[in-house]
Amino acid sequence: MAFIGILLALGTVAILGYTGYVFLQERRTSSHPGSQLMPFLPKLAADDVDEPVGIDQQNRIFEAYIADKFDREEYRLLHWRRDKKLRKSPVTEGPALTFQLSDNSSIQFSIESSYSPAFTNTNAIGISPGQVDAYYTYQQDSNHPVFVIFGVGGAPEKPERLYVVPLNDIPRKQEFLPASYLSRYRKLD
Repeated sequence: MAFIGILLALGTVAILGYTGYVFLQERRTSSHPGSQLMPFLPKLAADDVDEPVGIDQQNRIFEAYIADKFDREEYRLLHWRRDKKLRKSPVTEGPALTFQLSDNSSIQFSIESSYSPAFTNTNAIGISPGQVDAYYTYQQDSNHPVFVIFGVGGAPEKPERLYVVPLNDIPRKQEFLPASYLSRYRKLD
């Protein structure tokens, strides 16, 4: 009987010792009190370092650049569709920005923006015929003009070249717009 008591005591000591050891190891390796609850935090911080900016992020930066170009005294921003990539709905099928003249008129227009670090090797900008069709439908349904602004080169927050193209001047089934075609729409800052 004494032998069983000794075994139980040794087993209890071993379990308590192991539990204490695991507890101390977690405390030593934990840099933040809640890190065992959120083990992904160190990975997120490490992943953000020196990662190149993707094209979706570049387009969001360029969109903000375009929105800031409009003087708030003259133009009122009615809608900014910032979540187009997150979910699809009839609202997100339209262009990114919708403005109205601030002089209490009912004149509205919409803008879609697209940034590209450079022209393609064929000296053109790629466009999506499906998106162009969606913008034509939006333009017809909303009864106000749509413009597509292309930024090329430089950085999304300060592109080298800007082209402001009325949607009606973009052919529906075109997949590329040559630089020579866009040149007549180039805007100088």
